[in-house]
Amino acid sequence: MDRTTGFGLALVLLIAYVFVNPIGEGPSPTPTPTSTWALSFQPQDGYCWTGAWNEGGRDYTTIKNELAYWKASTGKGVYLLGFWELMTYPITTDIDTAKRLIDEGLLGGIVLALQGGGGESGSEAINKIASGGYDSKLTTIAQKLKDFGYPSFIRFFAEFNGQWSSAGDSPTVFKNAFIRARNIFRDVGARTEFWFSPVPYPLYPDRPAPISDNWPWQDYYPGDDYVDWITPSFHDYTLYAWSHSQTAEQTFDQLANPFLSFASQHGKAMAFPETSFYDDYYSDDYGVPRSYQVAFTSKFFSYVDSNDRVKAYVVYDFSAAISKPEILSVYKQRVTSNRYIGR
Repeated sequence: MDRTTGFGLALVLLIAYVFVNPIGEGPSPTPTPTSTWALSFQPQDGYCWTGAWNEGGRDYTTIKNELAYWKASTGKGVYLLGFWELMTYPITTDIDTAKRLIDEGLLGGIVLALQGGGGESGSEAINKIASGGYDSKLTTIAQKLKDFGYPSFIRFFAEFNGQWSSAGDSPTVFKNAFIRARNIFRDVGARTEFWFSPVPYPLYPDRPAPISDNWPWQDYYPGDDYVDWITPSFHDYTLYAWSHSQTAEQTFDQLANPFLSFASQHGKAMAFPETSFYDDYYSDDYGVPRSYQVAFTSKFFSYVDSNDRVKAYVVYDFSAAISKPEILSVYKQRVTSNRYIGR
């Protein structure tokens, strides 16, 4: 090999190394669009994607303004944006809107929460998916997300095991529906990852036992071949309602650790797909003290900081939370860490 050839080969190898191991604070915030299965839609160890649920209108301008407000308020924009996709309704334009925002550098990825609604219960929607009644809609969504190319996630019937949700009436039917939906996305070739999203606590304060005592969420797990992330909901008001006698730190560990252990045992990433530091309705209705919400927010970040397996979070009612100066102060201080990838 002559010197020129050797130099050229070394340069090619160096470029390849830098591409695979980007220099800086971690992975490139926006992966190159692709429809192949080669790209893992997860941040590298040591990093966590920030996120929030869409709160207002679904048009481009409204969402763009929403993202700008969050960034101006907290100093870091969100990476993931969540949308609700009711199975009975026509497919929304959320995927197209999100792609436009990503192309403009304002966002990194999308979470679609498949739900019942619009006159159809969660149980009815699950049964219809399991029996093939929604194959056409799921195929269309999968094709759109394949073409989308950026990080995309399906949150499959959130909080399915809650007492307020009928989506978990039958663990067997739920698992069959989950597997059928997952296989449709694979057949299409979409790289979308699926979130398994139970809830660990009761929604209402007059129900003293954790949901898991009555509806073990593990019974609904469809298997490692079909689940990519373990993603339990966590809210300030539900932790407070679950036990007034414990601190936010104690209750958080008690309820989060079983999910972290399960994710570790099954080799899965973990996320908090729906967390509220302050909910505009429930937090006040339940009488949650502001000091508890501040402690919850601080504990939330401490938990994520201590566990590399937690790779994303999506805040519910984000605007309401950051409208509270005490909560905003903690959030701004903690999210500035390079661990948290935003926009």
